[in-house]
Amino acid sequence: MGRRVQFALLAVMLAGAYPAQATTIQHYDSQADWLADVTGVTSFGFSGFADPNYDINYGSLTTNSVTFTGAGNYLAVRNYSPPFVYGPPAGGITVGLPVGTTAVAWLGGSFYGNPVTVVINGESYAGLGAGFVGFTSTTPITTLSIQSAGYPTLSSFSYGSATVPDESSTLLLLCIGLAIVVVVQHRLRGRPLERWQ
Repeated sequence: MGRRVQFALLAVMLAGAYPAQATTIQHYDSQADWLADVTGVTSFGFSGFADPNYDINYGSLTTNSVTFTGAGNYLAVRNYSPPFVYGPPAGGITVGLPVGTTAVAWLGGSFYGNPVTVVINGESYAGLGAGFVGFTSTTPITTLSIQSAGYPTLSSFSYGSATVPDESSTLLLLCIGLAIVVVVQHRLRGRPLERWQ
């Protein structure tokens, strides 16, 4: 194996170790699995915003550093067990998160059992049902919207930081592997190792 081939192999291996900071978004339908992959979780509900007699339209609501905004300024809280927020069927709920957030989750669905669509960092996840919904991202979540033809609902919300594996160990293993290939190649040829020039 010539030096050019060795350098080409090294370049390919390094390019594979660092894939240009591509964002990976993971969807969870199990709260236990989501919690296992997230640290620094902040969770909250909406009981402090509910009125016992009627729905209250807030349009936009900020709590625990998270802002929920209904399309067309329509975001209401209903006193139920537990209280929940809901947005309009056209446009849904937009969620503004603290800077650097890489994990979100909630309990919710829609008024009439319609499927829910989530758009997170430009990627769409359609056909989600009622219950637990969670996501993690390898880069900060900058945009999040929750939509449904049957009025999207949220009874609780959580956010935190996704645990991301350390990629430096991958690079180290690739370099060790390349060094082994070079040593074996030179020994098979019966030549001593020479300095690369």
